[in-house]
Amino acid sequence: MKAVLDSHGYYASCGLDVSTGQAIIPSVKELLESARNAGLQVYWTREGHREDLSTLPSRERARSKLAGAEIGSQGLIYPLPFSLSAMERE
Repeated sequence: MKAVLDSHGYYASCGLDVSTGQAIIPSVKELLESARNAGLQVYWTREGHREDLSTLPSRERARSKLAGAEIGSQGLIYPLPFSLSAMERE
């Protein structure tokens, strides 16, 4: 979730306030722990694109460019948002 909630991530680089999302992290951690303790299955998803961005829809590229944080440009942490290979390094 670094791209979404990190103070230097993708959303913040678009000028969005990420503090509200950051504020709920403790509650989400508690909910996750409760779900696991109850024996529930927890599934995570992630968004990623091939390094050449061939899987990136043109509307997403245009939207990100208008926001001033074009997907694929070098961000403060890594290329925005992650390519699949960058995510796998984490």
